[in-house]
Amino acid sequence: SIFLVFLICVVLALLGYSILRKVVLSIVKLKEYIEAIAQGDFSRKLNFYDSREMGSIGESIILILDRLQENQRELERLNKELKGQLEDSISTAEREKKKANELQQAYRELEETQKMLVQTKKMVAARQLAKNVIHDAKVPLGVIVQGVDYLERTIPPQEKQQKEVLDMIRQAVDRK
Repeated sequence: SIFLVFLICVVLALLGYSILRKVVLSIVKLKEYIEAIAQGDFSRKLNFYDSREMGSIGESIILILDRLQENQRELERLNKELKGQLEDSISTAEREKKKANELQQAYRELEETQKMLVQTKKMVAARQLAKNVIHDAKVPLGVIVQGVDYLERTIPPQEKQQKEVLDMIRQAVDRK
């Protein structure tokens, strides 16, 4: 009976060793698979045909990884789409910046033109004022010259002092 107990213990030990070995090998296999996934290698496949529990865990991990791959593809698609939108936005921003620079240049040119126009108007106004002043000054001078001419004809030649005054007036008018 001791031999039977011993034999049962040996069989149980071998059976336990066999089961434990399968579990440990499955865990090592699972660890290597997860490390490969962590490094971005989704090409490996996980096969657990040895035990029901490990097969179930493996199926769950495969399902999770399949979803991760789908999510990664979706993220790559969205990233590409966003990159395109960003490039479009940058291109639009560059065009807007160019337009803004062109508008600023046009505004500076407009300001310069307006300054020149104001200067031209001031010069035209000053010229017109000068013409008016000259005209207004010539009218009374013309009257004075006519008066001097008249007085020279009417004053007798013996009135030398009056003739000298008239001559001084004529010279003063002629200088203007």
